[in-house]
Amino acid sequence: MKKIPLILLRLSQVVIIASLLSLFVEIAKHRPILVVSVELVVAVVVFLYIKYKYPQEYSHVKKADSGFKMRKSSKFLLIALGVAVLLLIGLSAIIWGSARNNLSQNNIDNGQNKCANVNTDNFKKQAQNIENDISKYASTSKDITDKSSEGGQQVNYTSGNQTVLVKQTFYGETGKSEVSYYLENGNVFYFIKKNSTYVAPLFQDPSGKVGSVEVKDFYLGDGHNLCSWFDNGKIQSNDQDTKDLVNYLVSGL
Repeated sequence: MKKIPLILLRLSQVVIIASLLSLFVEIAKHRPILVVSVELVVAVVVFLYIKYKYPQEYSHVKKADSGFKMRKSSKFLLIALGVAVLLLIGLSAIIWGSARNNLSQNNIDNGQNKCANVNTDNFKKQAQNIENDISKYASTSKDITDKSSEGGQQVNYTSGNQTVLVKQTFYGETGKSEVSYYLENGNVFYFIKKNSTYVAPLFQDPSGKVGSVEVKDFYLGDGHNLCSWFDNGKIQSNDQDTKDLVNYLVSGL
């Protein structure tokens, strides 16, 4: 009997089982699904190739499996192959987990570096100074028609050829949103978003009387990286949804 086809057949069986297990157990969280899927496909291909290329060896294995009668050498070989495959899977999981952790740590370090010079008190004072000097700036306005049901307006304030302040107001049927962006050297370093909710929708009460107000402050570092933000004065976590919102708002200026 040819030894190599028999070994390959046993090995492919073990890899198929191990790959399937990897898709459902904890280790799958530490290994990319693509890698496990490739292993599974390769093992299946090898298994089918041996099955049809070496039918005699396949019949021998099938007979041994069905009768549960295997020589000690075959059992040892199967166990050794199984251990080797599991060790390979475990090693790849460790390598992948380490690489992913290093990437995450690099992202954290990069984010911290971009926020190294962020001081919320200083940023607020700088923003207030811009507001105090608003009469000194040239201004231009434009209508915004695609971001709210009742339309909106944007006013840009410039000093020389640099934009230092952008104010946006968006109107809706049940409330309005006012956003002020403060810039330095063309980059937004801080913005405040004020959401006002009417007591009743405009079709019921055209006066637009405000019932409640929510104020959110956002402090940005280099590259418009979100460093910290507050909701009605309470600090919040920098979750991905908020980061995406900040990128959306700032990129639309």
